[in-house]
Amino acid sequence: MALFIVAGILLFVFDANVGNTVVSHVERWASTLTTPFHNLFTPHSVKSNVAINWGIAAAAYLMAGGIIRRLLVTL
Repeated sequence: MALFIVAGILLFVFDANVGNTVVSHVERWASTLTTPFHNLFTPHSVKSNVAINWGIAAAAYLMAGGIIRRLLVTL
């Protein structure tokens, strides 16, 4: 999940062509995965908003995945 979010950040920040099917799907999936984190912080730039909030979401998914992995390994 974090990989899709980071890919979505990069595609959005570097103005990838949203007319491309792959780009539109990745950005839509990343947006869906980061919904709880939308507008957590509200910088003036839309690109900064996406990079910061979606970046926090990616970090949260990585931490949650690490915790779940540790719990499963210890069982």
